[in-house]
Amino acid sequence: MVLLHTLRQEVESSSQFHLADSELSNGPVSASPTLCRLLPQLRQYSSWLLSNLVSLLSQTDEHVLVYQEEMWHAYVRCLNSLKKLGNAKIVDLAYLLEEDQDTIGFTAFSESVRKWRFMAADGLVKPASTEEGITRSKPEDEMLYRIQSLLRDGIRLCRDSVSPCPLAIVFPNVL
Repeated sequence: MVLLHTLRQEVESSSQFHLADSELSNGPVSASPTLCRLLPQLRQYSSWLLSNLVSLLSQTDEHVLVYQEEMWHAYVRCLNSLKKLGNAKIVDLAYLLEEDQDTIGFTAFSESVRKWRFMAADGLVKPASTEEGITRSKPEDEMLYRIQSLLRDGIRLCRDSVSPCPLAIVFPNVL
């Protein structure tokens, strides 16, 4: 939860990071070093949450349930803060981000999460960003992709849950 709180505080206090109208203004989209370090980690955390949702929601221990409620609230506040950054162009990357390259074989991720994170539209594993012939996007676009991935995760949690959705995300019509 510390990471979620830290990301939320960073987004809400950052005046330099704003995605809305970035494409129109042709100005650089920049993120603080803290945000650049947190987003990859939170994508992995979010992947784990998606992969373990059924198990998490089936917990009955009162202490675990109290902690979970706090965690879900922090997760939702974090996603809502990210959404407030604004609507920017939709970014899709044809290669794996570093954090995805590091966890591609991580078996704690469900098959559906591995598909969303690691596979291209043709069903093949995306190439590593370091492979020969791969042209990387701008770092700002990679950060935007990470943000959009987190927002999509929130939508998946609400749409695809086999149990009642634990989230009350307030943003409409996203991605």
